[in-house]
Amino acid sequence: MKSHTSLIFMFMLSLFALHQCAKMDVREIEKPNKIVIPNCIRDNCGRTKYKKCWCCVRNGGTPCWWNQASCESKCPPLNLKV
Repeated sequence: MKSHTSLIFMFMLSLFALHQCAKMDVREIEKPNKIVIPNCIRDNCGRTKYKKCWCCVRNGGTPCWWNQASCESKCPPLNLKV
C-alpha cells in the first residue's frame, strides 16, 4: 500500500512540474545570459599554499594584493569583445 501511495504522489508531482513548464514563456529561455568574469581571483601567494591573496586576472595573475578591495581598485578591468 505504501508503494502504491508513493507512486501516486510521484505521478501528481510530475503533473505539477509539467504544468509549470507548459505555462513558461518561451522568451524567458531565449534571453541571452551574461558571463561575469571578475577582475581579481583568490590564489596562493608565494611558495606556501596556505597564504591566500587576490591577483589580477588580466595580467596573468600578477600583481597580487592581500585583500580584495586593493586588487579591485588597482587592477584594470577586462575588456572582452564578442
